[in-house]
Amino acid sequence: MPPCLRITPFYTVSVSDTTGTEDTATGIYYVFTGKEFSITLSQHDEHEWRITNPDTGDTIEPDETAQQDDGKVKYTFNAVTCPIKIMLADESKTTYMIHYNAATLDATKEQLGQIVAVSQQTVLKDGCIDGQAELEVTLSLGEGDEYMLRRPDEEQLTVLVSGDKERNSFTFLMDGALQAAMNSSQRTRY
Repeated sequence: MPPCLRITPFYTVSVSDTTGTEDTATGIYYVFTGKEFSITLSQHDEHEWRITNPDTGDTIEPDETAQQDDGKVKYTFNAVTCPIKIMLADESKTTYMIHYNAATLDATKEQLGQIVAVSQQTVLKDGCIDGQAELEVTLSLGEGDEYMLRRPDEEQLTVLVSGDKERNSFTFLMDGALQAAMNSSQRTRY
């Protein structure tokens, strides 16, 4: 395989601050699998840096932690083999990770009358939040704090019917108990 087509896997190292006190090193870094990654972060007396694998929630220990002359701390990971989330957290608050998955409307497909079986329907457009099928939000909440959960951007599913000479597409609308399917020539309510 030519070198330009070779798959080069990498992991993300995400550095975030839920306290609003760190502004220099936050962001997303891309690290090739097995390569070293180092980052120097401010040390905070009232907050701590939490380092986890965001896929599993397991704590990750850096291979090296070195105090710098300017009071900052340098964290080194010798060989990155999983995604890493480094987050400055307020110890008086609880940190929550909310994982939204909006691309679930595919499971709601139904037969359309006598003419279109579920097996003939191919999803063209599924649900999304902030334009994404999945979204992860990390936040810290203290006693009395509130967070409003997000609604999907799209609450409808558009499918293409295979074997249909007219290439009709149908849109399923989800509104409580009301489900409807429509195309340019008909509208059917269930």
